[in-house]
Amino acid sequence: MAQAGNKAELNDALAALIASTKRVRRKLNLLEVAHKLDVARQHLGSLKAVGETIGLSTEMVRQFARVDSLVPEVKPLILQGKLRSVDIAERLSRLPKPDQLPVAREVVAGNLLANDVRALVALRKQSPASPIGKLIKLAKAAKPVREYALEFRVEATDQREVIRRCLDAFFGAENIRSFKFDNQCRVGRVVITEDGRTRLERRSKTERLTKRETLTHILRGEFTG
Repeated sequence: MAQAGNKAELNDALAALIASTKRVRRKLNLLEVAHKLDVARQHLGSLKAVGETIGLSTEMVRQFARVDSLVPEVKPLILQGKLRSVDIAERLSRLPKPDQLPVAREVVAGNLLANDVRALVALRKQSPASPIGKLIKLAKAAKPVREYALEFRVEATDQREVIRRCLDAFFGAENIRSFKFDNQCRVGRVVITEDGRTRLERRSKTERLTKRETLTHILRGEFTG
């Protein structure tokens, strides 16, 4: 437990984490989140305790924490706002150090999504001696083009921009193929990539919610990617 003299430091870290892991717009970048997690962990004893305190699963907290294990060459991409997805950053951290920057550059260029990076992690395990460029080509060639539509009710007709920001914050703009908003019927429809669906399913499993319930939280800005 934190001593009285360190309570302010702990409270600051917890407030920053809540503001940057549970809201549409993060106040901190991923590296700053990882640092605040470490501060909170030192006070509370474990990442599990931190997650319980701020209302996140241990798995999600560990994802944020792993960002700090990225190689130094990748970290400027986070600081510059070019790499924002915790899913992608966590998967990058699982690659060998020499692989991380080439793959991160492909992600920033829009050539690879989170599922592609996950595939690269598996490919690297299967082919430890292959050049990373060759594995990237394999991941691109094997990438299926699939899209999934989600429909939802809209309570207010003036919420189009707010809802779009919430969807972007969770799925990532690159994973949204189309977004339609019918004011008359009060129905919204978003078409997402396979990677977007994976994010939805993964968060639903983590939070123990149905996908519809998870989508409701996303539209309220309560879940971010």
